[in-house]
Amino acid sequence: MSKKFFSLIEVNRMLPFLKSTAREIVELSRDIRSLEDDRKGHKRSTGEDPQLRSKQVELKKCVGDLERLGCEIKNPGPLLKGEPPLLDFPAVVEGKEGYFCWQYGEESIEYWHDVESGFAGRKRLAVGS
Repeated sequence: MSKKFFSLIEVNRMLPFLKSTAREIVELSRDIRSLEDDRKGHKRSTGEDPQLRSKQVELKKCVGDLERLGCEIKNPGPLLKGEPPLLDFPAVVEGKEGYFCWQYGEESIEYWHDVESGFAGRKRLAVGS
């Protein structure tokens, strides 16, 4: 199987969905941490917390939605990393294999990095890429 790469046009078409899903992931992660902290604050555990369990299920669904998006469009799909959410899309930029890179809170896909340098080596995309 040959390696598949995303075009900037494909990534930009997905961006509204990605922003929405990333926002959900951030909010659910925050809610889960808060519920876990509240639970730790109580000396006695009274069993499984249904609210916490519900948020964990929602978070798993959001991550699954991102994974399914990758399968529907190209395999592999975008790579989800870290918190806040960071998405890397396999691409060829300036003749090099790398990734279009989007981090939660950014308005558009404006950066890329090569395979070796990772996030620390992000570079702004040239105008008209």
